[in-house]
Amino acid sequence: MPESLPQAITSALSDLAGYIFLLLNHLSLKMTDAFEDQPECAPLIPALKQMAIQDRRRPQGISETTEAYIILVTDFLEVEFMKALSKGPIDIDYLWKLFRTSEELATIGAVVMAPIFDGLRRMTRKLD
Repeated sequence: MPESLPQAITSALSDLAGYIFLLLNHLSLKMTDAFEDQPECAPLIPALKQMAIQDRRRPQGISETTEAYIILVTDFLEVEFMKALSKGPIDIDYLWKLFRTSEELATIGAVVMAPIFDGLRRMTRKLD
């Protein structure tokens, strides 16, 4: 029985987990470097450093937090693929664009930063 399109996309994206880990590591390092000289961004640094952590004690070899980020990015990419496919066939150039262009990397960065900003908002509300 052939896979449905969403199942095929999910399967293909799960094969990219290692690449997504590298992407998260890159985003983590770049954002940490950008924010380290800004004292007002200090609360972000610990969360940024947790984005791509290896943990050899876990079966996947990554921390729970990193696994959650990979799932977050995978879910986002799945939605992007489905949107693109609803407009017509996609090719390898489209797929590489999702990982290679500054605009798309910024979008993925915003996706992974959303839970961090939500956490900071909750912390700030508790202090008020």
